[in-house]
This record gives sequence, structure tokens and C-alpha cells, in this order.
Amino acid sequence: YKHVFSCIKYYKTQLNNTQAQLYYSKLINFHYHAEGYNLESMEYCRLLSKLNNKRKQDYFRFCHVNHNYSLCDSYPNILLVPNSINDYQLTQVAQFRSKSRIPVITYMNDDILLIRSSQPLVGITKNRSFDDETLLFAYSQYNKKKLLIIDCRPMANALAQTAMGAGYESLEHYNKSVAQLQFLNIENIHIMRRSLRQLM
Repeated sequence: YKHVFSCIKYYKTQLNNTQAQLYYSKLINFHYHAEGYNLESMEYCRLLSKLNNKRKQDYFRFCHVNHNYSLCDSYPNILLVPNSINDYQLTQVAQFRSKSRIPVITYMNDDILLIRSSQPLVGITKNRSFDDETLLFAYSQYNKKKLLIIDCRPMANALAQTAMGAGYESLEHYNKSVAQLQFLNIENIHIMRRSLRQLM
């Protein structure tokens, strides 16, 4: 996000608004307007508008803690988070997540939330973040159902990451919000790239 945004911002100074809109509105994940870049808020509004329950619509708020991509440069500058979570808590969560990729909403309907994040920085000392636990608990209260955490890695890889200061969520600490942690056993990016090259 941050790098594409910087590119668009640079060319905005080189072209007039009409030219910039013509050339750069086609960029994936961005829609240029003379006032700024607001595709993220438009998409969140679209998702919220499809909820039939107003209580659920009011459960979330637009958050600008990532303004100018200062919190996480691979996330949108506008995020949708539970109302009960303040910006300070989100900055604390960012310190506990690899590359500051905090748990954020990517899709929702009346029944489910789809949330993405990076691995937690647990390490061999089994670090924990009360703000991270509070955030996941807030998500679980959307439908009063415990969450299912899906980790795409093999469990052995996730365990190995603990020696490097990362790892995976401990159900002991997330027992109020998480029902299950499931590993999908997808190999690392290098093996996946090699597999793709073999197909080609």
C-alpha cells in the first residue's frame, strides 16, 4: 500500500487531476479521487450496508491509526475495528504482531467475520499481549461466538518460528475468544514458488 501510494502521490504532482485519474484509477486496490484515496472506506461502507442488524453496523468504527501508513505499510490507511478498541490499544497490538500486521477485518456478513493478521511475537519466553487478547475478544463478541484461528503454515514451521521470536497464539491466553487453532500445512513461500515454476 505505502509504496503504491507514494508512486501515485509523486505522479499527481507531475500530471493534472484529469490525467492522474485516467492513468491511475486502474491500479488494483486504489481508486484515485482529487480529494484523496478512499477505496478502503468505500469497501467497508459497502460491507456494513449489507448487514441487516443495525446493532452490528454500530459495533465497528472507522480507524485512522494507520494514516500515511505509519503503523503498517502493507495495510490500508483506513481500518474497520470494534468500537470498544481505542487507537492506543491498536498500536500496542502492532508491537506484538510481525510487521505490525494487526488483526483486521477483510470481509463480513451478518453471520461471520473474516479477519487477517501476521503471526504474534510470542517467542520462546511465551510473550503475551493483553491488548491483542482484548482485540480478539472484541471480534468474538460480534456474534457471541468463539473464533477459529487458521494458521496456513505447518505446525512444525510455526514452532520453529518461536525460536526466532515469533510463533502462534496460545489457546491458554485466548481461551475467552478462541475455540480452535488449526494449521493448514501449506509450505513456505520459497517452496510454493518452486512448485509454481514446475507447473509452468
